[in-house]
Amino acid sequence: MKFHFFLFAGLLWVLSCKDDLPPVFQGEIPELGVDTVQTFLPCNRPESGTASGIKISATWNATAECSSYEYLGKKYWTIELLTCSEFDEFREDVFFQRIPDSHPKGFYAFTAHAYPLSEGYVKAGYARLASDGDVLDDYYYVDTLSANDYLIIDKWDTLHKQIEGRFRVSFNIRQPRNNPENPEKVKFWKGQFRLPLRE
Repeated sequence: MKFHFFLFAGLLWVLSCKDDLPPVFQGEIPELGVDTVQTFLPCNRPESGTASGIKISATWNATAECSSYEYLGKKYWTIELLTCSEFDEFREDVFFQRIPDSHPKGFYAFTAHAYPLSEGYVKAGYARLASDGDVLDDYYYVDTLSANDYLIIDKWDTLHKQIEGRFRVSFNIRQPRNNPENPEKVKFWKGQFRLPLRE
């Protein structure tokens, strides 16, 4: 166990010393047993950013936004990747929470809980929304046992107000699920985002 801790700590140190983070293995299309994948549209929010990737086995595009908050006297950030219906009603929310303002750039692993949170981890979650976009259809917990999942913040430019990053993340539906048509597992991979840095 100590070996894994030192290996992970060493990896974080190496990555923090480099301006250009290395490419990350994306892997093959995950076998999740789903024949059809329901996808939605990016939301109509002109001042937001964009996100893209593959959801299970389908091309996926979303709107990207960020917000800041304080907890115990420290500032943190949340990045949200949102999709909408054809009527611009929220349908999906993929979020990465508890990104530290003091050193946001780097490699992060995932946890399902924001408090307490270890260094080098962020909370990730996925929500399916219904009706006018304000009703929870189903909630998904991050799969902390999934190998090769990550969030990488490649760019956090406070001068030009720009954020860029990559991700690969897997989720398991919270049981009992509300909507039997929603898949039990969802994986987003080859994900990337670019968005304005706004308070």
